[in-house]
Amino acid sequence: MINKFKRLLELDFVYWMGFSIFGILVYGLGINYILPKLGIYNPLSNQYIWPIYFIFVLTLIQLLTKIKIIFKDDLYFWTLRLLILLNPMLAVFGVYYLDNTGDGRLAMVSVGFTCLVFLLTIFKKNLGEETIKLSIYSSALSLILANSLRSQYLVGYDIHQEYLVFRLTNLHNLWDINALRDAYNACLSITILPTIIRNLLGIPPLTVYKLIFPLIFALIPVIVYQIGTRITNKTIAYAGAFAFLLQAQYISQLPALMRQGIAFLFFALIIDVLIRSNINQKYRDITLLIFGSGMILSHYSTTYITLSLLILAKVINVLFNKFWPNKKKIRALSYKTTIILLFITIFWNVLITDTAGGLIQTIIKMTDNIGNTFSLENKSDLVKDIFYQQSDNATAVIDYSNKSLRSISNPQYYEGYEIFPVSLYTGKPMLISDSFTIYFYVLIPWFFRLSIVVGFVFLLIKEFKNKQSYMIISIVFSMFVITFCFVLLPYVSINYNFERLFQQMLVLLAPICAIGLMTIFKVIRKVPVSIPITIFLLSYIIKTTGFINHVLYNSSTWMFNNSGEQYYRYFSAVGEISGINWFEKNTKSNILLYADNYSKLRFVAFSDQKFSYISTQINPPVIDKYSYVFSGLAGTKADTVFSKVDNQALEYSFPNKFLSETKNTIYSNSIARIYR
Repeated sequence: MINKFKRLLELDFVYWMGFSIFGILVYGLGINYILPKLGIYNPLSNQYIWPIYFIFVLTLIQLLTKIKIIFKDDLYFWTLRLLILLNPMLAVFGVYYLDNTGDGRLAMVSVGFTCLVFLLTIFKKNLGEETIKLSIYSSALSLILANSLRSQYLVGYDIHQEYLVFRLTNLHNLWDINALRDAYNACLSITILPTIIRNLLGIPPLTVYKLIFPLIFALIPVIVYQIGTRITNKTIAYAGAFAFLLQAQYISQLPALMRQGIAFLFFALIIDVLIRSNINQKYRDITLLIFGSGMILSHYSTTYITLSLLILAKVINVLFNKFWPNKKKIRALSYKTTIILLFITIFWNVLITDTAGGLIQTIIKMTDNIGNTFSLENKSDLVKDIFYQQSDNATAVIDYSNKSLRSISNPQYYEGYEIFPVSLYTGKPMLISDSFTIYFYVLIPWFFRLSIVVGFVFLLIKEFKNKQSYMIISIVFSMFVITFCFVLLPYVSINYNFERLFQQMLVLLAPICAIGLMTIFKVIRKVPVSIPITIFLLSYIIKTTGFINHVLYNSSTWMFNNSGEQYYRYFSAVGEISGINWFEKNTKSNILLYADNYSKLRFVAFSDQKFSYISTQINPPVIDKYSYVFSGLAGTKADTVFSKVDNQALEYSFPNKFLSETKNTIYSNSIARIYR
């Protein structure tokens, strides 16, 4: 049966990785539940997880097999092989050089290598399948490592809360949802999985998050390529995979979203299994249940979106088969599989972890405010920026400052201490009249969206003409509907970042985008279609990495500078962590603390949380007389506060004058200051 299953499924390395992660999650959950009942209260420690080594051996065998095929198929093309090998290494050196007071030259060369790997791969005919996949993996890994390895600590936003729940599990080698009844703690991808990996490999905890997880996430574009080969040729599928990995949300956001990265891996595998035609339905159902269960255990919101997508796609697929009967009927997604996945989701998130409250509250708020569907109310800043209008930080800060002064009885006391809007952008202004601005920031993004629509129309006509399975069309239709709902429905985009939804949808939409590019550029009959596609995608990547900003506009971009807005938001400086450690050792419990939105995250990740509450509103009229105020990297080096008020992100001046005149400085280093 195993041989038949392997033959029918054509297992490759990405499938083995999916099965391996699922096996680790299920085994870890099993011993975490059983062993404490036998009096063993550290079930995830080394002496109880040794059977998982068998999973790693199987995966390693698969990897060695693929490496053998690669060298056998394309050994003669040594230039590409050398670049594939060097590119991730160069990205690592670039980060190390940049973090140690160097400049971004090596990081820029690494981006150049990524572009060169793409050029050599897309224009080289008859490359083996495994070599193309290795090219994709090398490019994806180099871009992810360029972000995940920044700083000695964590970079990003959600990753700090993820690291907290990992610490809780890793400390006792036991996962306990009651230790923190929180949706993050219900994600086994950031609790049990990193704990087992850390114990098996004997590596520092931070290394799991900064290096091991990125090694896994770089496989997602490889699966996107596989998905593309189901619907088009290898060259266009490769372009689609590149269109997926060059997105800013993949390059900079995913390395800071561990739970979502693991869930995306399972989601991509689910889509690949669904659209395959060369697989027996019984084994398709089994595989869908395995990858679907892995996704459910990994991340709640990815699961909710996926279930909505699958249910909607099933309904559309049934309608297609009813009103436009096709010649080759493939069930792909059975009712039984859908119901089982829905039951597992309810069982896990409602009955076991009791963490579905966020979804319920979102639905309640959405229905209560349904009248605001076509207004700007209850929409995230990103949705406003893309579809309505840009958020005005200056106006929002002034309104917030005036409101805070009106809420107190003695506003005259704070005269001279008012906050004011700030901007950390230091480059040349990007004028709409500038041809480079129009090309990179208007034409390229909108042309990308247009190509998705064109690709879908092309695919729609092709599928109807050939009367094949309508599953792909049904899934894409469902993706458009869900994206449309995120744009219109109130509160939805506030509770789930629109960029993350878009990146998830690109698992299938990116190959379709490449088909659209091919269709559009075919009108240029005298030029091979690969040339304009290459120009477009390379233009896109030098935009999303910040390369074009750095070169043309002299702005401080995250991947090439130790300054700029992203740097002050996301970089965890050694001095800041030292200040947090000092604060933990030298203050009492249950105190009120003020810290900006990103310093607050570092307190969550690296402290025992002795405070009763952290407020991000470092604003003189709001600051409590007997509280502590923490100034981190942004406050000390950029005189900036990143605050969040009523679901709105604000950037305003750090109140240095007020704090120096009304409070005492009890701690100071080159990065952090603490006031009392």
